[in-house]
Amino acid sequence: MFTCDPCFQDNCCFPGPIGNQCCCTGPTGPTGATGATGATGATGATGATGATGATGPAFDTFGSFFDPAAQVITTGVPVNLPSTITASNLSVVADSVFIPDTGAYLIGYGINAAPTAVAGNNIFLAVNGVAVVGTERAISISAGTNSTVILSLTAGEFLSIMPTAVAVAVTNIGGASANLNITRIA
Repeated sequence: MFTCDPCFQDNCCFPGPIGNQCCCTGPTGPTGATGATGATGATGATGATGATGATGPAFDTFGSFFDPAAQVITTGVPVNLPSTITASNLSVVADSVFIPDTGAYLIGYGINAAPTAVAGNNIFLAVNGVAVVGTERAISISAGTNSTVILSLTAGEFLSIMPTAVAVAVTNIGGASANLNITRIA
């Protein structure tokens, strides 16, 4: 058998059973080309279902109330709203809408023209008879007076349209004399 000192010579090889065998490691050759991408593996198992989230508010609280007849409005007395177009979970009690659930509500309100109105005659929204700041609107003698707001209301409260006026006649020409539309939005 042929032996040599490891790496003593650059070409220290001897015949072997398969071919020449060398004692010394030669220089590193260039990096070969990257092989082809393998096949995509199987999809893993589906993870466990997460816990059920909290139930959100039900958006089934709304109502549209109005007075089809002409009416006379006076300070301290809610504007008449005897008729209902549609309602779900809302009802009118003594011309005020009863609020069953705490939440945010989109509210549209107004009255028709009031030819006998004078400066200082207004309408506003009231909660439990107390004026809501920012909802006061001057009554028009020739056109409707309307507005829309979003209010946070508490279960058990009453919402109404209130006037600041002394015996002011509101017409029903071309539409209802008053209207109040309310929808819970959150």
